[in-house]
Amino acid sequence: MRRNGFAVRTTTAVLPGGTRGLCASVSGVPSAEGSDTGKRRGPGSAEDANTLDAQRGRAVEIIPGLHAVRLLGSKGYLIVDRELTLIDAGLRGSTPLLRWYLSRIGRQLTDITRIICTHGHPDHIGGVHEIAALSGAEVLMHPADTARLRETRLRDLVQRPVPGHAGQLVAALTRAPADPRPLTHGEVLPALGGLEVIHTPGHTPGSVCLYARRHR
Repeated sequence: MRRNGFAVRTTTAVLPGGTRGLCASVSGVPSAEGSDTGKRRGPGSAEDANTLDAQRGRAVEIIPGLHAVRLLGSKGYLIVDRELTLIDAGLRGSTPLLRWYLSRIGRQLTDITRIICTHGHPDHIGGVHEIAALSGAEVLMHPADTARLRETRLRDLVQRPVPGHAGQLVAALTRAPADPRPLTHGEVLPALGGLEVIHTPGHTPGSVCLYARRHR
């Protein structure tokens, strides 16, 4: 049976109703069983076409109201409605790229009202401070990642190194968002017809997927 679903993140998860979603970039737009694991990639694929569009300066709308935005270090996603929701913010210094993309679709930074952080790695939250300051947007992040970023100190890792825990070093070098609102498993955010937060720890303790039921 073929079902369409939409999710954003970088881990595989079982979504509500038993639908499996590969939460990497955007999954299930469309895809078999709600997952993009079998979707063709490389030259000629939809993903490749989106990359080319971004490089050529074209707006990349994946499904109505959902845009892929090339930022520094990673790709962000922009939900375009009366208000704008940004999913992930790239590395520090991504603001000019985001501002440029917004100008292409007739919007501006101050239209962004929320920034959702899918996990606490610098290529996804490095740009949060600047973008939030310029837009006034609320920042949302799972508390497990917020705590990890605040509690992991470089001095402690240098004095008491833990073999095989490179993730802790990344956390120690990553600046946490100033005062993020905690994301909770199961809550539904008012974007794209309702985005359900699904806690998917693994990549980081606070990794989340976002599931849009309306686009199943």
